[in-house]
Amino acid sequence: MTKQTTEPIIIPANHPCATFFVDESTAKESAGSFFVVGAVKLRKPGTLLREIQTIRNDLGYDKEFKWSTITAGRLTAYFRLIDALWESDARIAASVVELSSNGNPFSGNQPEWKAHARIAAQLLIGNLNNHELGTVWLDERSTPAGVAFDEVVRNMVNQKFGSLGLVSVVCADSNCCDGLQLADLVAGAVAHQRRAQKGKVTHKSKVAARIATVFEVPDFGQDQRTDRVNVMTVKSSGNGRQPSQTRKPGRGPVVEMLRKAL
Repeated sequence: MTKQTTEPIIIPANHPCATFFVDESTAKESAGSFFVVGAVKLRKPGTLLREIQTIRNDLGYDKEFKWSTITAGRLTAYFRLIDALWESDARIAASVVELSSNGNPFSGNQPEWKAHARIAAQLLIGNLNNHELGTVWLDERSTPAGVAFDEVVRNMVNQKFGSLGLVSVVCADSNCCDGLQLADLVAGAVAHQRRAQKGKVTHKSKVAARIATVFEVPDFGQDQRTDRVNVMTVKSSGNGRQPSQTRKPGRGPVVEMLRKAL
């Protein structure tokens, strides 16, 4: 039997890579007609995470940055966090699902966690550039024994591309991950401005407006697409199929070579 040999795969040190932090706005059962999955995409995540630690140290702030716990006394910390997000190389994104009776992905026969995985996968597919390799941090989700939510999302994305796009996907507790807390704020801001009454000012509306303002978009009440913002409403038939996507990035020759080698 002839032993098969393959040439070593060498990826250049400057090959484009991205880290995503992904979280949802609320549980699907909560009030409102939208379900939002938000993401923060970074090429240099360590730089931003270190700046967040500086903000925490300066303000003595050791609590979780969480959309549901925004108060007047915490606005200074949240505003500094948002400014640091803008000053980084971050791109923010969100997939908005309208929970209508004929398009609710959670109303079909598929399990809730699988519907959520499909929406998260769609968001990643739409924001991973050509040639890029991605790493993803997801907020923890409840799944049946033996089912790893992170692996399900990774497989969905790579199967859709037909090549290696996501190298690794990991679920983590958002309380211990500032990056996931940023994604929670992005998702919360989008969901809030989709639901909020026009002209009504609250502490949360101030935070949502701050994010939109620094990222130079009018608001998140409508879909927005710029160099650093990609907020899109996705369509789902509610029958368990993956939501329709606005585009499918091509995969470059280096990634295709890796797929064949692996």
